[in-house]
Amino acid sequence: MSSFLLTSRLARATITAWVLGAGVACGHPEIEAALSRLNPAIAADPSNPGLYLARGELYAKHADWIQAEANYLRAGELAPRHPGLARARGALALSTQDFRAALELLNEALALDPTDTDAVILRVGARVALGDRAGGLADLETALQRLRQPGPELFLTRA
Repeated sequence: MSSFLLTSRLARATITAWVLGAGVACGHPEIEAALSRLNPAIAADPSNPGLYLARGELYAKHADWIQAEANYLRAGELAPRHPGLARARGALALSTQDFRAALELLNEALALDPTDTDAVILRVGARVALGDRAGGLADLETALQRLRQPGPELFLTRA
């Protein structure tokens, strides 16, 4: 994604949030509570990429894609090869149905850490969405072998 396009998307989101007079936290007390812990930690240690990654994951969990992306970008500026960053960005791309980007980012996550089972599980969704059922099934089998107690959702996915 071009820098201009990303900047434009972030600017529109910021303006929209300001016009509406409400952030994503409104109506989500769990976000407010987590942000009340993360924001002071970031202020105290603004060069800690893990804090931006955690805040990005929090926003992504509640479908605030723009805020999640902004935090991932900041984490990436601080530590481009931070463990979990490519996986988090891949999960975000998967959530926003950018399946090609998701696959690229999840491949990157697995190149950085081949043992990242969460990235393998996420890559199942990207591969299947792109029509690569065989690759998705192979990833699913890998995940099932790695997990001590896989959840029933993985077995249902295989079916």
